[in-house]
Amino acid sequence: MRADHLLANGLRVLAVERRHAPVTAVSLRYAAGSRNEPPGRTGLAHLAEHLMFQGSANVAPGEHAALMEGLGAPYDGETWFEHTVYHQSVPSGQLELALWLEADRMGTLPGALAPAALRAQREVVRNEVRQRLHGTPYGTRLPHLFALAHPYTHTPLGTEEDLDAITFDDCARFLAGHCTPANAVLAVVGDVAAAEVAALADRFFGRLRGPRPAPPPDAGSARTGRRLDVVEDQPGEALFIAVPLPSEPAVPLPSGRSGAVPFGQAAGGTAARDGTAVEAAELALDVLARGAGSRLHRRLVQRDGLALSVEAVCHRFSGACSLGVIEVTSAPGAPLGAIEEAVDEESADLARHGPRPGERDRATALARARHLDGVGTAAGLADELTLQCVLTGDPWRALTAPGRTASVDDAALTAAALHLTRPHWSVLAYHLDTSR
Repeated sequence: MRADHLLANGLRVLAVERRHAPVTAVSLRYAAGSRNEPPGRTGLAHLAEHLMFQGSANVAPGEHAALMEGLGAPYDGETWFEHTVYHQSVPSGQLELALWLEADRMGTLPGALAPAALRAQREVVRNEVRQRLHGTPYGTRLPHLFALAHPYTHTPLGTEEDLDAITFDDCARFLAGHCTPANAVLAVVGDVAAAEVAALADRFFGRLRGPRPAPPPDAGSARTGRRLDVVEDQPGEALFIAVPLPSEPAVPLPSGRSGAVPFGQAAGGTAARDGTAVEAAELALDVLARGAGSRLHRRLVQRDGLALSVEAVCHRFSGACSLGVIEVTSAPGAPLGAIEEAVDEESADLARHGPRPGERDRATALARARHLDGVGTAAGLADELTLQCVLTGDPWRALTAPGRTASVDDAALTAAALHLTRPHWSVLAYHLDTSR
């Protein structure tokens, strides 16, 4: 059983009944992330996420965490470019507690926020930024790649200089303007009657009000043909190639009358577009560089011994182009130039001649496995429902991804592979410091 409801205040409420275990997952996602930050305030969305855990009108600082940990319930928050999510998986009898906690901070922040919380969380976020950038191999790659190739230009981590400049008023304006019912999607999945979730949500969230933020300014176009060579203290030399890919087919967030939302439609009544352009592009990326069966792994790692690893990732967006990244860590002594030439040759061959026998089937199986891994748990499905709702307007695309991927034929994959060829590249190369 599933249900889809729009409250009078604009909050979209999704529910899926899964009685496999006495656990219920709650995912609340706001359509606000680092792309909504004003100039000179990078990292604001991430800092605001941390402040959401620092108490609200009826919840003392640290009490949210204490209540969840007392139940053995996993909980967390995550900030990304286009959205921020808060999730927890609670014993079924504690669903009302989870909804009350989320409603209290949505409804009473930033008014209940203490300035001292900002000072403490600024240091927490600063340490997190340092750890992610400098405590993991190639941790600087995303800031470099987005500055090079993507119109969003900066990641949710922000910079230490901007973190220092963020004021209490900046945080208050961000929370008041973006963390509102009309800018949010709630999903409840698990040991609960789907038909009852809308009434529970209306009980806890229905009285809350807040503006729907104005759409962010146009992000602009992707940038190609750029290159950055850096010398950093890294485990070895590496090559990262970023390419702009199609965006998710976006429909506006809910608006209009409250009530049940027909399945397969955006809340405004417009049928969600079943675009497969990004699926075709990611399949082409999988054929080229994802997994041990990919062309580049077989050539660079297995055949030529030029690389220790080859991987690929696709960052999907709806407000701007998606971004595909080919990641190659070189073998000791292997020239990055030879690796770059191999990527050029294999991507051009895929775009010219299409997939070889079995390659599309392997990539389709990989995509299906990723999908099942993501939605196989109540928590994973709840997060995917809110993600698809924020990105595309249709949460139920979370259930139809395998079908969209399977519909991509060889011709569509071949055409999509043009996105991966050299004219579309931006290149980040890590070099070892040989002067020491």
